[in-house]
Order: sequence, then C-alpha cells, then structure tokens
Amino acid sequence: MKGSLQEQLLKSGLISEERLNQPKKKTKKQTKSASTKKKKMSSRDKQHAVPDNFPTPEELKKQKELRIEVKKLLRSHKLNDKTGEIAHNYTINNQVKRFFVTPDQQKQLAAGKLTIANWNEISYLISVDVVEELRALYPKINIADVSKEDTPIDKDDPYADYAIPDDIKW
Repeated sequence: MKGSLQEQLLKSGLISEERLNQPKKKTKKQTKSASTKKKKMSSRDKQHAVPDNFPTPEELKKQKELRIEVKKLLRSHKLNDKTGEIAHNYTINNQVKRFFVTPDQQKQLAAGKLTIANWNEISYLISVDVVEELRALYPKINIADVSKEDTPIDKDDPYADYAIPDDIKW
C-alpha cells in the first residue's frame, strides 16, 4: 500500500472526505484563537497588574528624598584624602575592601575615631559621631565595624599580655 495513512483510510472507506478535512480546519482555528486569547489576556494583565509589594508614588518620593539626604550627609562629613598612600583593608558584608588613607587617618581608624561607610559602592571615611545620624536616617547603610569591644577575648590566650600593633604591613 502506497500513500499516506489518510489516503489509505479514505480508500478503505473507513473515513469520508468531509471527516478527513474537518479536524484540520477545527484544530487550526482552535489553536489560532486560543493563542490570540492568551496574547490578549497576557498583555492586558501585564498593563494592569501591580505587585502587592510595589511601593506607592508617595513612598517612592520619600525614599528618594531619604537617599538624597543620606548622600548630602555623607558628602558633607567625608574625610577622604586623595593623597592617602597607606592601604587600609576593611570588611563590609563579608567582603574585604581596600581604602587608602594618610598616616594620621590610619591612627584614628585604629583608635576607633573614624570609620568607613559604603553608599552606592562608594567608600566614605567619616567620624564615628556621624554614624549615629546615618543609622537614624537609613538603618541599612553599610558601615565598617571598627569597634574592638565586639571581639571576644580568650582567657587562655598565651599572647594576651602582648599588644598587637595596628600598623603591620603584610
């Protein structure tokens, strides 16, 4: 037997020509209309659907004003010095970053009088007094922790009596 299955069924009389052509037309129409309905519905849904956690325009305006205020505060209190030649390594969010400071700034960092804040991937050297204001404005700001009170002290440490210099260069 030669020919397609449809031709063979037609010759044997198991199916008529009307029946043979009918499913083709329906399936094409059905698939075409179903796909256009999906496209129309999805475009409408995309235009009118708003996520539940999406902020309102008022909240967006407040957030923008807050970011501007934090940026102004950081810029007005920054102590960055482009002539700094000493690399100071610090950690923020478990990432080690490098910041170049002057010898005087290095001593103040070691004493805990200065700290480093990151805002939009820019590092700012600021006084510890400003940190409280920044945290009040924006609690999620990344500030390098320089306090030595948080480090646990081991009572059995044999080197506890020896001072560790802060100016070690590796």
